[in-house]
Amino acid sequence: MIFLAPTVASARIWTVDNTPGSGADSSSLQGLIDQKAANGDTIIVMPSTVSYGGINLYKKLFIYSRGHSSNTIDKDRTAMINSIYTSYTGSTSSSGSAIKGLRILGQVSVYSNNIHFQNCFFDATVYLSSSNSLIEGCVFYQSIGFSLVFVVTSPSPSNNIVSHNYFAQILSSGWVSGPNYGFVESGNSTNLIINNIFAEMENGGTIAYGGLTYFRSSYAKIYNNILWSNVSKRARFDTLNYGSVFKNNLTYSHNSAVAKLPGTGNINDTMPVFEGGYSATNLPYYRTNADFRLKSTSPGKNAGTDSTDVGLYGGGYKFSIVGNVPGVAVFDDFEVLNPVIKKGTALKVRILARKPE
Repeated sequence: MIFLAPTVASARIWTVDNTPGSGADSSSLQGLIDQKAANGDTIIVMPSTVSYGGINLYKKLFIYSRGHSSNTIDKDRTAMINSIYTSYTGSTSSSGSAIKGLRILGQVSVYSNNIHFQNCFFDATVYLSSSNSLIEGCVFYQSIGFSLVFVVTSPSPSNNIVSHNYFAQILSSGWVSGPNYGFVESGNSTNLIINNIFAEMENGGTIAYGGLTYFRSSYAKIYNNILWSNVSKRARFDTLNYGSVFKNNLTYSHNSAVAKLPGTGNINDTMPVFEGGYSATNLPYYRTNADFRLKSTSPGKNAGTDSTDVGLYGGGYKFSIVGNVPGVAVFDDFEVLNPVIKKGTALKVRILARKPE
């Protein structure tokens, strides 16, 4: 009798840490992607005081980090990436990849479909030129100087969901022409932008000519969002938009009354009341302990198209900008104790595991 032992392919978990002496699988994130990781593998990126540089993602990988720790020992350590480029090249593709808990300092260009960003912190422009992707629970936080762009491509990507994110553009000094900057640009009528908060803030500077463009020619479904502004002489929030459907959004402009959004169920020119108490004098900056959920007495509470709050931020999402070390064990030994078993009996194994260094 000949026993044939099948080869079982299984995804691996890799660690990357550029801290000297860390003992991780690699100190280089791109190097690990190029030389070790295979499609379907998971990469744990440990927080550091130094950026991991830019990455070119051309494999299906799951890249996770904890953001930065809330403890006093390494609270300033963050898993930072300079830029991300996801590509489809020949027979290789990053389609289906997930990126969670990273801080991205520069441009993100997404050309592969089915990409999942969650709990990331973006400091620059995101160009989403793909379809069927999900961006949720992320922070988009900039001083004026880059446009926060969701979709820029031709033909437009489709069936993307941008959900439960916080977007902010802030000007602390100087003067800019508002319409030159914005939050969302271009798109397709199948894209859904839902339960986000968009905030433009003058805090020592001047955003002129009616303020930022919130949705420029976006042709999207824009539901359940909060559009917040303290800009003087704020133009209507759908300025330069063509084709989008607005439903159950709440708009608030502190320094000027703004014309109503088109569409149904919108709560226009009304101040949201956040649990965090944000107002024109207590600006809604993102903080690691920020609470942007609506108070029970606030307009927009239980007024969403899906029977939830408009602008829901937080909820079940725990932003990994603050968190703990990923709970991924290191396996030192694995032994099958009874390799020959009778039908209906249990396979016994011995596993020796420990927490990461």
